[in-house]
This record gives sequence, structure tokens and C-alpha cells, in this order.
Amino acid sequence: MLASMEGVEQGIQSMTFTTAKMQSDMADMNRSIGRPMIFMNRFIPW
Repeated sequence: MLASMEGVEQGIQSMTFTTAKMQSDMADMNRSIGRPMIFMNRFIPW
């Protein structure tokens, strides 16, 4: 039982880590895409 609990905990930890990494990747993407978009929107009236 203890071994399986450790396995579950490791799984949760790696999932949490993956999720956190995805969130930071998305934030970086938003930053790198967002700035040029704002820059373009100033010049192009949609």
C-alpha cells in the first residue's frame, strides 16, 4: 500500500510540475505574441 501511495504522489508531483511549466510557457508565449500585436494594432485600425 505504501509503495502505491508513493507512486501516486510522484504522479501528482510530475503532473503539477508539468502544469506549472505549461502555464509559464503560455505566459511567455502571451508576452512574446502580445507585444507585437499591440504594436500592430496601433497602426492598423481594425
